[in-house]
Amino acid sequence: MEHHQTEKASKIAYEKAKKRVEEQKGFYYHLSVYIVINIALLFLKGDYIIFSEGIDLETRDMIKEGFEKTLSIIPILWGLTLLGYGALIFVRTFLLNTSWEKKKIQKYLNKN
Repeated sequence: MEHHQTEKASKIAYEKAKKRVEEQKGFYYHLSVYIVINIALLFLKGDYIIFSEGIDLETRDMIKEGFEKTLSIIPILWGLTLLGYGALIFVRTFLLNTSWEKKKIQKYLNKN
């Protein structure tokens, strides 16, 4: 009976650890996409955004200004969201370390 409980606790701990690794892997994937996209957005700023020669100078400047504001807001909002996502994953891992979890799992298994 005790061997079965230990095996079950090990399997639960493994599944939780696997889930955490998958969450961290997802974070690193999103971080790399964030970096690549924002580097591309930096290259879009400036005169690269105006391709039409038929637009008058005033309208072109207005479009350029609006586009540059939008390109400034995207990385900030996305970065804050990514920061929150990273904090959720890594702070939780730090605060709820495995020794605490193992003790709690063993406590609940011993009750049954």
